[in-house]
Amino acid sequence: MKYIIIILFSVLILSCQNESVSVDDKDKIIDARSKIIDAKDINNKIREGKNLKYEHATIIGDIDFTLSKDLVIETPTARRHYINSSITFLNCTFKGKLIAFKKKEKYKVISTFNKNITFIECTFQDEIKFRDADIYGLVNFSNSDFQKKVIFTGTRFNFLQNFFLQNRFLDEAKFNLTVFIGKVSFLKSEFEKNTIFQLAKFNDNAQFGVSKFKQNVDFTNIRAKGNILFNYAEFNKKVFFNNSVFSERTEFMTCKFNFISEFKNVLFYGNTKFNESTFVGVVSFENSKFILSEPETEKINILKGTDIILKNTLYLKNFEVSEFMKKTNLDSLRKK
Repeated sequence: MKYIIIILFSVLILSCQNESVSVDDKDKIIDARSKIIDAKDINNKIREGKNLKYEHATIIGDIDFTLSKDLVIETPTARRHYINSSITFLNCTFKGKLIAFKKKEKYKVISTFNKNITFIECTFQDEIKFRDADIYGLVNFSNSDFQKKVIFTGTRFNFLQNFFLQNRFLDEAKFNLTVFIGKVSFLKSEFEKNTIFQLAKFNDNAQFGVSKFKQNVDFTNIRAKGNILFNYAEFNKKVFFNNSVFSERTEFMTCKFNFISEFKNVLFYGNTKFNESTFVGVVSFENSKFILSEPETEKINILKGTDIILKNTLYLKNFEVSEFMKKTNLDSLRKK
């Protein structure tokens, strides 16, 4: 009888311990990768203005930032939702869309984010729509994979720092008409499909070093007021910088231009470097001007058969005009 009581008591203790562990584990795995989070729960927090923080989670369904109750009807054709939540997702997978923009029949729905947006080491399996959004906090999408289309068209990044480090864009990436008030970095990112930065404004330094653009990329009509760096970048298809203005240091050192590269009607105001870069196919600087300093072209590599177009390309210094072709002597750099 004594042994039976001891056994029953031991079983009771183990049962209580298991129940306790179960509760603790539930708290621990609420953000575990194996834990499925319904997007409805996140959307409810957005409505209530609560902060979002999830780690190692898989989110099912669309996250809709336009559900925020803080709504202002700006014009008859535009309604803006203010998102007051701090947003943090670490090592998460998103099965559905991220929606911060909607187009209705008679008006558009846009979003303003008043706090930080952080998505680090995340995987996005559906589209991201941040068109015409205003973001006032830190933006960090580093080390993430975007498997579907990414739309930041017309987005305004107002914070001092913005990070898109080591990202993989597996579908089309649209950053046209964006405004970066502070610094932005796309260092070591890969763009698998067509990429658009047309009419983007970089008010501070921009970093695209060691990035790979595997399809066509459009940087036409951009305005770079700070330094803009593309060192060690690879452009495998068409790349266009036409009608752009570079106000400060511009670097394309050790780059690979592998097909068609156009710098037509470009104004280079700062120190410009193409040192040790390789050009293949067609390269055009037609009607472009280097205003304050002669471009550096030391050890530039222009492969045989490459067509260099320098019509009306000028190097201006102390209000004296001299031909860019004579200054850089690109013809003599062609491989025989």
